[in-house]
Amino acid sequence: MLLLSLLDTDTPVEKFLKRCVEVQSQRGVVLSVVQNCILHELITAAREYERGKRKNPEVSLVGIRDKYKLNDYTVHRNAQMLTSAGIKDRKGKGWIKSANLKEDEVTNKNIRAIILSKKGRDIAELLFQ
Repeated sequence: MLLLSLLDTDTPVEKFLKRCVEVQSQRGVVLSVVQNCILHELITAAREYERGKRKNPEVSLVGIRDKYKLNDYTVHRNAQMLTSAGIKDRKGKGWIKSANLKEDEVTNKNIRAIILSKKGRDIAELLFQ
């Protein structure tokens, strides 16, 4: 009988899952798949902004919704849990903040955008090394 440790192939998916477990163990929080999607989009945008490949680090909730084919409620609820506000009786994580998209980049001023906080950047860097 093979031991599971012998099957440890360190594929990118396995590495990511191990980092998710590390965040859960160290920080005592569990992230949903949608929250991981949000954090991934934000860290990608931040890194591209720093490399000069984007004009700003903000990401619209509509962009996340469309990319992952999610509904508005799912994106907004998961994003709200990543803010410091949280939802109803659940405390938020404080990992993202609301942001405004620049006027020249969007015609609809009601589109909401988000950006990583310092604490959120640390978590996202750990998850998506």
